[in-house]
Amino acid sequence: MLFARILRLILLLFVFVLFHGCTTKTSHPSTSAVPAWAKAAVWYQIFPERFRNGDSSNDPRFRDTFGSWPHDTISAWQPSPWTADWYKLQPWETANGKGFNYQAGRRHFGGDLQGVRDQLDYLQALGVTALYLNPIFEAPTLHKYDTQLYHHVDNNFGPNPQRDREIWATEKFDDPATWKWSTADSLFLKLMSSHDTERLGSMVVNPNRMIDHESSPQHNPNFDVRKPNAEELHIQKLIVAFQMLYSGAPTIYYGEEAGMWGADDPDERKPMVWPDLVYETECAHPSCGGKGSKKFYACLIVHSRPNA
Repeated sequence: MLFARILRLILLLFVFVLFHGCTTKTSHPSTSAVPAWAKAAVWYQIFPERFRNGDSSNDPRFRDTFGSWPHDTISAWQPSPWTADWYKLQPWETANGKGFNYQAGRRHFGGDLQGVRDQLDYLQALGVTALYLNPIFEAPTLHKYDTQLYHHVDNNFGPNPQRDREIWATEKFDDPATWKWSTADSLFLKLMSSHDTERLGSMVVNPNRMIDHESSPQHNPNFDVRKPNAEELHIQKLIVAFQMLYSGAPTIYYGEEAGMWGADDPDERKPMVWPDLVYETECAHPSCGGKGSKKFYACLIVHSRPNA
């Protein structure tokens, strides 16, 4: 049975780590410099453009995407609807005749820092104590790894994109004396405080592969993008239990606690699912619907804390 094999693998890994730790003498750097809060932290990774749209007035315009793959500055474009069926092509997308992955690279959904701030209560209730944000500096792509201005938060993450453009125009890039706070920078100062592999649920649905290899339909026609079934969800919970209860600070990628699934890039970057929003059933690509496991994550986070 798949479940039995996975369980044996986890147990063997645990025994190996214990044996290796007891029999191997190695010198380790002192951990005295590690902040006390970090030792007990529960991290939550946020992909800002896909976490929550808290301010639709700052949604990207077409020109804000210029310079990002697939470098299409001609085809029609609109901000993508947050709750749409992930694989369904919108009318302006079908018009250019390109395939899904081409369209996914052009999509922007309007996630921003206000959306993060609006959901701090959600994160606190989950048990999260520290945030890891994907890059937030000015860049045309959805992931922001092609930073153009390292000294400014992306203007589409802040409250007034046009005002921020005006501020940039008064600066000299190579002269820090001319730099000024933008509206997006100021918003981030009030904020407290992975995205390149298939999601955990989809790893369980598609076992016996190297992680991050042959991990999407375009690279592996046999890769299944459906919702995990009951047995697979149970396996996923066992893996999460090991993650939370083993030594070290666990990190949660946004949406894992909500039961999100998806193949490798771009599917692992779907917009966050929220209980107050109604989503289209995911049927444009082979499979359909499902809910998550927030309570399970919240419970394990509590038990992963020292002295819990």
